[in-house]
Amino acid sequence: MDIKLAPGAFPHKDNVEIVAFDPGKTVGVCHAILLRQRDNIWDVVFVTKERKYPDDAHTITNTDIDGADIIICEAWRLYADKAKSLIGDDLPGPRALGFIEGYLSHEGRRPPVLQSAECIRGLDPQYTKAVEEYIGYKIKSNHERDALKHILYYLVTGGYKNYVD
Repeated sequence: MDIKLAPGAFPHKDNVEIVAFDPGKTVGVCHAILLRQRDNIWDVVFVTKERKYPDDAHTITNTDIDGADIIICEAWRLYADKAKSLIGDDLPGPRALGFIEGYLSHEGRRPPVLQSAECIRGLDPQYTKAVEEYIGYKIKSNHERDALKHILYYLVTGGYKNYVD
């Protein structure tokens, strides 16, 4: 799938791997591998999957994070309308987010790009639909789809313009 990014995107790279995590009861993961075709035209390959935390912690670090240039995570927030239902919950979402942040810090890597859940709600559904048509299947897991949306939001809004090698 070819996409056009702003001129000067990732100036010192010909390929970039972006990984997004959407932590919750399960952790949605999306990998986007961008390969420069010419100037500001990039070919993108998307792969989505679902992980369980803490069961898949080793896979999250050694398969998903290692090698990625940019990590995006949904920022976990507690909202009043959900607070009561979470009493006694072991809160796997914020635990997974903390695990990812701690791992990146331990490895001397830059912290993840944090995005709110709200930012992807306004994302035009045509983007997700186009990716699903390209990969040939409908993403069934909400967390996987949201991880994909976080990458799409990052690309569509030009979040990559802040990237520094």
